[in-house]
Amino acid sequence: MARRSSESVPRRSREIAAFSRWVRIAGRQQGDGRGGELNRSHWDRRDSPCVRRRVVRSAPMSRRQLVGRYALGPVIGEGGTAVVYVGRLLGPDGFARTVAIKRLRTDRDDDAGDTHDLLDEARIASRVSHPNVVGVIDVVKEDGVHWLVMDYVHGETLGRVLSMSKVPIPPAIAAAILRDVLRGLAAAHDAKDAHGAPLHIVHRDVSTRNVLIGADGVARIADFGVAKAVGSTVRTATGTIRGTIRFMSPEQFRGGGLTAQADLFSAGAVLWEMLAGRALFAADSDAQTIYAILERPVEPPSHVASDVPIKLDEVVLRSLERAPSARFLTATDMAAALERAVAPASSQQVAEWLEDLCGSAMTERLEVVRALEREPAETRQPRRRYALLAAILAIPALGVISAGARSRHAPEPEPATRASAGPPATGVVTVAAPPVTVAPIMSSAIVSMPVTTSTSTNASSPKRARPVASGKKRECDPPYRVNADGITVFKEECL
Repeated sequence: MARRSSESVPRRSREIAAFSRWVRIAGRQQGDGRGGELNRSHWDRRDSPCVRRRVVRSAPMSRRQLVGRYALGPVIGEGGTAVVYVGRLLGPDGFARTVAIKRLRTDRDDDAGDTHDLLDEARIASRVSHPNVVGVIDVVKEDGVHWLVMDYVHGETLGRVLSMSKVPIPPAIAAAILRDVLRGLAAAHDAKDAHGAPLHIVHRDVSTRNVLIGADGVARIADFGVAKAVGSTVRTATGTIRGTIRFMSPEQFRGGGLTAQADLFSAGAVLWEMLAGRALFAADSDAQTIYAILERPVEPPSHVASDVPIKLDEVVLRSLERAPSARFLTATDMAAALERAVAPASSQQVAEWLEDLCGSAMTERLEVVRALEREPAETRQPRRRYALLAAILAIPALGVISAGARSRHAPEPEPATRASAGPPATGVVTVAAPPVTVAPIMSSAIVSMPVTTSTSTNASSPKRARPVASGKKRECDPPYRVNADGITVFKEECL
């Protein structure tokens, strides 16, 4: 056996390391789990390839987790800070709608800054309504966790498409995609609050991973998670960078206020990457990438891809000027210049181009969504039945409580015994009692007779009547008389 040279050993080691990394990535993409969790967050923050993915067999709707009135489906996207699910809005009488539901990763639930970012994204995106912006529908708080409900768009991110194609995108397709993005940015830049005051929204993270190309051939800008606007509750801490570094504008590193021109620089970097088929400011480290953005001259994309028109070069280079004042004034101005430089492709042409690249992956994802949509929306019916049963059982309890309240507020009855107003006769004490109709001796009139009892040291115990001799029966029949004041009293000898 031939002896290996010492120079071939390092090269062989590099080849083995590269092959092992490829196996881990390929295994995770095919769903066998090899190397999945260790590098998942790192890989998902990058633009993963648009490859076929195993269709996840989802649970029936009746066993799905509910978030407010939304049923969660499988995960369709995962990044460094958040996870996105496909879900179903469950309304009354069988109404349902497919949505995308975003929440923070479980390891970031307690991060107040990330939670505020998510809520700021909802507040800002809710003020932007445009066909080229992924809309925010609702915000749900369940068990202390915030969930962001968004429009579901069937398609792929531009980052995945670029990773899959490995070649420059045709200029007409690239122009159509970026024109849609610029229209969405123009809507965000021009958004106003409820009082009509400008919000001055700056997206701050226009990048390939935040551009979603729908199967309908329409591109949309997504993820306002690091956007800034008037009234935003989150402030970037000193020394931190928010956004994807290789698409950020120079002023984002230098500090100071940001304007819409910062988003136009990022849009120019996205356009350059689509036309050239590679990253504009790629480097081995973040520090070198920042240096390239601040100092390195920008090469026209036509020097990399010969089919790029010169007029399109001019649009790209103007958007990438390092001085904000030298760029386009608005996103609308840049979109108009782009359309003059090259005729954008139609949405049908973009849809066909996307289908050729990512048709298999989108078809499998569509199967998952359609399976979710075919499930009967019976998730919330048991809760309704329990609520109705609880309401029925609560009716008697409410009646008892109401009766108790009435009894507490009712006037107290007259005491069983009450001393007469005047001083009683000697040996006789008169006590008030419920009136009894009797016939007095000398009169046939009906008189109300108060009951009388003898005095006692213990007023609470009634006095037992003395036995009456037989000879006194006539005198004690009746055992009472009417005094001079007209008050009926018992005879003392009959007590």
